[in-house]
Amino acid sequence: MLNIPFFVGFPMKNILRCLPATFLFLASAHASIVMTGTRIIFPADSKEKTLQFTNPDPVPYVLQLSVSKTPDGEGEKDEDVPFIILPPFSRMEPHSGQSVRLNRLEGSLPEDRESVFYLSFSQIPALDKKDNDQNKLLLAITSKIKIFYRPAGLDSSPEKSVTELIIQARDRNLLLKNPTPYYINLQTISARHNGKDISLIDSVMIDPKSEKSVRLLPASGNVTRGEKIKMVTVNDYGAGQITDTELK
Repeated sequence: MLNIPFFVGFPMKNILRCLPATFLFLASAHASIVMTGTRIIFPADSKEKTLQFTNPDPVPYVLQLSVSKTPDGEGEKDEDVPFIILPPFSRMEPHSGQSVRLNRLEGSLPEDRESVFYLSFSQIPALDKKDNDQNKLLLAITSKIKIFYRPAGLDSSPEKSVTELIIQARDRNLLLKNPTPYYINLQTISARHNGKDISLIDSVMIDPKSEKSVRLLPASGNVTRGEKIKMVTVNDYGAGQITDTELK
């Protein structure tokens, strides 16, 4: 996810003049600071989890972190999120690492299923003191990582939950039924049509103990009950897990 750039010390007329340059920056911008892992599993019996960040670039950045209940976090209050990041701001020197703590706060969460939250981390180019009085165009780049709060003693296991997913063909839709207490992250579902693997749907996440209807992709063709399909789901380590099943 790419945030809108912000300006330090720019009058409005200069900002407008810089817009073409801004879009050039947007076209070539990419995230440099990386976090170890692509998702966070937070067990209920843990009070905190240490997260590792790395800056491989030859320039310093300011690292800003926050946790939200939804991907955009709009309209949320602090009490909606039972987690806090310490420290929420830090300066990362070139070619350096940084550890932060994700702490669990008091608050009730469902104990019969997982809950999901979102960690946002933004990298902002750090200004040197000599640049404080100069006009600068700064571009903040934000990445998001899912946090899965996992209660103790849940039925089944995350690995087995994939095999319990029920996929039903409904005209030009697939009905995805998840009877398990775990979130299931589907990267893709494909079928073998005319000797080729054809993707049926875009990536989707199915909540625990819920169902979701997903529209088939236009190029997928028709699907029928009993047809063999292949699922690719994302496991706790961020790797793809392949499962063969059939449409119900």
